[in-house]
Amino acid sequence: MLSRFIIITLSSAFLSVAQGNDQIVTLKKNDPAPFSGTLFSTGAAARIAIELENKDTACGLKIAEAVDKQKAFDKFQLDLKQASLDSCLEKYTVVVDLKQNQIDVMTEQLKKNTGPQPVWWFSGGVVGGIAVSLLTAYAYSHISAANSR
Repeated sequence: MLSRFIIITLSSAFLSVAQGNDQIVTLKKNDPAPFSGTLFSTGAAARIAIELENKDTACGLKIAEAVDKQKAFDKFQLDLKQASLDSCLEKYTVVVDLKQNQIDVMTEQLKKNTGPQPVWWFSGGVVGGIAVSLLTAYAYSHISAANSR
């Protein structure tokens, strides 16, 4: 939008400038004019020059105001996105911390609730296997002795 404003302003300034043989001639009353055209009094010419200068200043002020508004809007949008990004970062940092704490608590519970050590399981299995083998051999010997009679 700002670029459209600048283009329109500059094009109207170039189109409004008189093209051709511009001449300024000071005349006295009853002097013949050296060319056809519009005659301005000195006061009117000064007023037109001042108006043109004021229009340039006003245009510059409008452009500066539009630029400042756009800069403020852009800064607002940037700050808004930065706040959103900071909020998401804080949220995910909190979630990661909570998950890490949960992992730590569950690890501690696992260490506390761990049953007998694997060495005890191995020893128990060996002793149990020997006992089962001895009982099986004893039972087989009794069955063999009973069948022999």
